[in-house]
Amino acid sequence: MKQKTDRDAAYLRHIERIVCICKMVLAHHDEDEQCAALTELVANYIAIHHPAIREEAIETFVKDMRRHIPAAEAELFPDGYPEGWATQ
Repeated sequence: MKQKTDRDAAYLRHIERIVCICKMVLAHHDEDEQCAALTELVANYIAIHHPAIREEAIETFVKDMRRHIPAAEAELFPDGYPEGWATQ
């Protein structure tokens, strides 16, 4: 079992490096530009799925993304939300 855990840890480190690079690239662009770039990337990701399962792929992607939002907010707002910010 240790081998699988090591492989999983290596995979997570690999993903973290990819995310770090993407964040560095996107950080220098406004929200609209970030949205356009991410939309294009996600569209390419969804397009690799067979049309019969694309809706399922989109649902899974959105579910996974929503699960990551709290950690992203904690990273973006370490001292609390900006004034007037309300969470859903």
